[in-house]
Amino acid sequence: MSKLIDFDAFRAEQAAEPVRLLVGGVEYELAPALPASLALDVVRMQSELGAGAELRTEQIEPIARGLFGDELFERLMTEHRLTIDELPTLVRLAFEAYNAGAVPAPNRVTRRASSKRRSRS
Repeated sequence: MSKLIDFDAFRAEQAAEPVRLLVGGVEYELAPALPASLALDVVRMQSELGAGAELRTEQIEPIARGLFGDELFERLMTEHRLTIDELPTLVRLAFEAYNAGAVPAPNRVTRRASSKRRSRS
């Protein structure tokens, strides 16, 4: 006779509260637990870059999309007009809310210097 592992029952027993996010006076609910795929991506990225390395601007978007989901990410960008300086802070705060440091939050983000130089007239 085969054995059944009822993982659905395990999940139901967890019954964690969702993480709540307030932006622009609107409250959003995030998943009650950090998605494992996202946590593993962040750990892998930190392993490759080094624990204290700073993320480049283009590296924060996939993390933010994984954390908030595509729909909320787009809403944060368009309706709430998050700045490039605010997005990494919001991502870090969300990571901290999820697990109080069990998965290190992504470090600060550095912007690439523009390759175009403006000429003075």
